[in-house]
Amino acid sequence: MAQYLQGLMEEGMGGVETPPAGSGRAGRAAWSNLPPYHNATRYTPSPDITPATQQQLCPTTRQRRPPPPPGPGGATVGMSPATFEAWATSVEDYSSICGWAAPTAAPYVRLLCNTEVQQRIDARLGKQVFRQLSTAEAIDVVRSVVIGTRCIIGAWAEFFSLAQASSDSVCAYISQCRAKANECGFRCPECQCPLEEYMLSKKIVMGLRDRNMKAGVLHCFPRLESFSEIVRVCEIFEAAEKASDQPSSYVASVGGR
Repeated sequence: MAQYLQGLMEEGMGGVETPPAGSGRAGRAAWSNLPPYHNATRYTPSPDITPATQQQLCPTTRQRRPPPPPGPGGATVGMSPATFEAWATSVEDYSSICGWAAPTAAPYVRLLCNTEVQQRIDARLGKQVFRQLSTAEAIDVVRSVVIGTRCIIGAWAEFFSLAQASSDSVCAYISQCRAKANECGFRCPECQCPLEEYMLSKKIVMGLRDRNMKAGVLHCFPRLESFSEIVRVCEIFEAAEKASDQPSSYVASVGGR
């Protein structure tokens, strides 16, 4: 029985051998110093799996799209063109920051409108068609609903009839023209490029109060290539007139040389 149990133990331990008989005390000591035998192998990770690779294989955090921002308030029917353009600019900035793109851009723009505007959008295009629009296209649809054609025509009339008042400086007059131009939203009908500076460059000169200053700026007009240069020339004429106490006709004649 003892031999049978010893055989079972040796088989369960992987066939552990016993020191040979008659080896003596020294033989038993040498046999006990042998390294232990393990059936299981130790796991060694592959050298190709680096911490960065492991992070990619098992990401701990998932990047999520930021929620739609509260926005600068909701777009409402009948809001002024200037207020709407400020709202549209803020929405475009939010869209750029959050990375909005179709088909999620237009629904986010719709959420930034009040209930009445949303109902009008759905009546004109339908939800499915509106969802396929980009941010700029969605804002254009909201613009047509909020402002309407009559408000745009009225803004155009105010822009073209604006003139420099007797108490306004050149800078104050130009600021008024720019504010009215923002309400009009001038764009090329073919390519939709903004025409704000082009319209301002024509309107500012024609609306100047002093005819002599206007003539002097028009005399320099062929050499002026940008709207900022036109503004600078107007400021120069006004500053020179105040500093020299000379009429605008004299300053214009000197500036045109």
